[in-house]
Amino acid sequence: MSCSRVVVLSFFLAFNSFSQIVLSEIMFNPQGNERHDEFIELCNVSETDAVDLIGWLLSDGTKFNTLIPFSATSVLLPKQYAIILVPLYFQASASYDAVIPQGALILTIAESQFGANGLKNSGEIVSIYTPDTTLVGAYQYTPDNKDGFSEEKIDLEGGDSDMNWSNSARLGGTPGYANSIKRRSYDLALTTTQIACENISSADSVRLFLGIKNVGKLAADCCTLVLHDSTQDRITLMTEKMIALNSLAAGDSLALALTLAPLTAGFHSINVRIDFALDEKISNNSARIHFQVCEIYPPACIVINEIMYDTDEKSQEWIEILNHSHLDIDIANWRLRDTRKSVILTRESCMLEAGSYCILTNNELDSVECERVIVVNLPELNNTGDSIVLLDAVGVRIDSMSYDRSYGGGRFISLERIRSEKESCDPDNWSSCRAESGSTPGQVNSASPKDYDAAIGEIRFQPAQPHDGDDVRVTVDIVNAGRYALEPAVLTLSFESIGDRVRTPIGDFIIADTDDINVYSAELVWSHIPAGIHIVTGEIKMHQDMLSDNNIRSDTITVSYLTGSMVINEIMYSPIVGECEWVELYNRCDLCVELMNWSISDSDSLKRIPFIDAPFLIPPQHYIVIGQDSSILEKSHSAIVCAKFPSLGNEEDDVILYDGCGRIIDGVSYTSAFGGERGRSLERINPHTDSEERTNWTTCVHSEGHTAGHSNSIAITVMPKMTSLFVSPNPFSPDGDGVEDFAGIFYSLPAILARVNLKIFDMNGRLVRFLLNNSPSGAERTVYWDGLDESGVRCRMGIYIILLQALNESQMRIECAKKTVVLAGRL
Repeated sequence: MSCSRVVVLSFFLAFNSFSQIVLSEIMFNPQGNERHDEFIELCNVSETDAVDLIGWLLSDGTKFNTLIPFSATSVLLPKQYAIILVPLYFQASASYDAVIPQGALILTIAESQFGANGLKNSGEIVSIYTPDTTLVGAYQYTPDNKDGFSEEKIDLEGGDSDMNWSNSARLGGTPGYANSIKRRSYDLALTTTQIACENISSADSVRLFLGIKNVGKLAADCCTLVLHDSTQDRITLMTEKMIALNSLAAGDSLALALTLAPLTAGFHSINVRIDFALDEKISNNSARIHFQVCEIYPPACIVINEIMYDTDEKSQEWIEILNHSHLDIDIANWRLRDTRKSVILTRESCMLEAGSYCILTNNELDSVECERVIVVNLPELNNTGDSIVLLDAVGVRIDSMSYDRSYGGGRFISLERIRSEKESCDPDNWSSCRAESGSTPGQVNSASPKDYDAAIGEIRFQPAQPHDGDDVRVTVDIVNAGRYALEPAVLTLSFESIGDRVRTPIGDFIIADTDDINVYSAELVWSHIPAGIHIVTGEIKMHQDMLSDNNIRSDTITVSYLTGSMVINEIMYSPIVGECEWVELYNRCDLCVELMNWSISDSDSLKRIPFIDAPFLIPPQHYIVIGQDSSILEKSHSAIVCAKFPSLGNEEDDVILYDGCGRIIDGVSYTSAFGGERGRSLERINPHTDSEERTNWTTCVHSEGHTAGHSNSIAITVMPKMTSLFVSPNPFSPDGDGVEDFAGIFYSLPAILARVNLKIFDMNGRLVRFLLNNSPSGAERTVYWDGLDESGVRCRMGIYIILLQALNESQMRIECAKKTVVLAGRL
């Protein structure tokens, strides 16, 4: 351990010049043992006066530490640094022995640790006081330092604000000497060296973004920016540019953008340097930018030609690429990627000659007749489908394709490109390998054109979204995928509806003469097309056809239903708390209705909410309920949960139903005057009456407040012609034996909606029971009497009179009826 030398002082030590003693460095999170490697550094910034630090105090806000000398002196000379170490350091550590300079003052403390229990890594305030507790300096450090990096003061005379402190740039800090982040009088730094684009071709200009910052204390007027380009062959001066800084103030920055002429293909390293005559620190004046300039190649010069994606192990997968151009192409630094991973094919020069193949594989392949085989860690090719992109060295897409099982390929059967000159993204340009070996790496693909090959192309419909019963023109493209003209062939069209899967013929078309036509369009008329979603399949048969896999193709057509085939039958727009809004639909036609891709909306018809995306047939005269959450399933087994169900207004709103073509099938604009209330649905009275008819809607009178999935409580098709009242059984005996304990009182009214009173009187005309009191009711209802009076006491045996009073709300007329019932009992 090096100690401060003894200094004989011949001048007076002034304790009243306390501001000359500053906190300069705090090591609170040392790389070594925190119990003995923490330190605090002080500095005497005076030019002339020394200060004796004996008896001075340190504090962490909770406890004071008293400074004592480690050796013979505690006097801090002008411009001298003092290092304060805990007593345990001198016994158990030597971390700073070789670092602390000879001229630094070594101090320790009377206590075992700084503060209460060492300096906290979570941050705290470190303060320095004179012996009489006069505060000299204080700084609250922050815990963003990495292990072994101290907190340093930037400007020793600049105060203890957060802006004047920063993390040390040196591991272990700078105990006893100038801080690593100390500001110099003149210091320009190159802060930014960035290239605008990492992938550069030989046709691209090179654009650089540079940043210059004055990190010194004094302003700077000008500097020279020098750029050199280093290649494998030579070093070339690119530019030497004078930059006017216009007295760039301390702390200010200047952003520059330079555009350089295109460079030759190859690797380049540009050295950027700031020349500033007064600069006191040159280590931050330069930087290097490394990049590659690549040749330009046309798209599809090399194509993805064959893929083996379905194997037992990833190591058995491979991809074949083909140089489809007339150029010899170096594929060094080319990339291959799928949706999850990107790999470089090779870092070395690899020339792929025109017309030649290259196999990209995870392992060496046995018995592969190919001159170029590159072993590379390929992205794992998904068996269900993937996307593959081939990029040149500058990231330009040369070829790409996305495949799935429908393209072809299988277990150890490769996916082959049919024609190298056709688009990679065309599904019809890919097929399963037909070779006996299952693949053709390095050879002409087995799926390449045959002499005779007829294939089904696109299937089109006119109109594209027909109505039920329309005639539809079906156009099918017959593609000549072979080398020679098509021979006579027959196109057969058929369809099957989603849900029943019964194949039904549409018709045949005979293709007689195609000459040199590559695509022949055949047209058939599909008469009286039924509503629903149908899968239309075309199949071509030609006697000379040498490839049958491309002879069948299917497409889907959606046919709109007639308006009103499904109707809105019940609306719960104001449910009780904890339950959801819902709408009930009713199939009022005589055919099943396919609801796949149907949607619903409220008054905002631009926000249509699809409520099912899978086949869902509704039989005739059946119901389906659509609600926002699974609570609707408790109300009806015939329900669909639609998470984005529109929010229905309690005062008024629209409910609009759309079929799979987006056409309106039914709709109603309701208001609260139609009916419905909190916990009670709005019901349609007659499903065959117009939805917009105000009198065709009313409040549900069912005891549960709704009839989700069932016939409505007020639904009628034939209105009773007169008021009637019927009791069964009569007599009844409410004696608790389980036999005829209740009397069922059934009534019918010539009214859609009424308010009903139902009373029981004895033979003396006294009211004994009030069964219904102004209750809402439909045209028909059954009410039960248990033989008890209003107080819950069983009535005596005898004859009782039932009085029905009903207010017909639509006609404002009172309907009345009477009936007697006998209450019997055991004798």
